[in-house]
Amino acid sequence: EPGRALAAPAVTLALRVKALRPDGSLVLNDGTYGGLAEWRDMPAGKIRVVRLDAELDRNPTSERVIWGPTCDSLDRLPDPVSLPRDIAEGDYLLLPGMGAYCQSISTQFNGYGPGAPVMASFGSGH
Repeated sequence: EPGRALAAPAVTLALRVKALRPDGSLVLNDGTYGGLAEWRDMPAGKIRVVRLDAELDRNPTSERVIWGPTCDSLDRLPDPVSLPRDIAEGDYLLLPGMGAYCQSISTQFNGYGPGAPVMASFGSGH
C-alpha cells in the first residue's frame, strides 16, 4: 500500500507500562481500541523498551501478553511479545512505523481516546 509506505515511518508510538499483572502480563496506557488497533490483525512489529531513570537489562527476555487500559477482554494483542524480564511499571514501549493508521482508527471506547501527538526531532537539526 503506497500510503503506508509514506506515512508509517513518520510516527513512533510511545506507550507507558501502567501495571504488571501477577501472571506477568502488562497493562499499557493504550491498546487495541487506540494506537494498537492495527496489531489486532497483524503480527507485532519491532518494540524497543526504554526506562527513563535507569539502565534496562535487555536479556533475558520472556513472552508477555499485552493488555490495553479499557478492561475489555478484546483489548489485548493476539500473541505474546518478547520483552525484557525486568520490565517495570513506568517503562516505555517504543513502536516505530505506526504513522499509517494509529491515530485515524483509534476510538473513544470506554472513555479512552488517542493521545495528543508530540513532535520530536532527532539528528542534525535541519
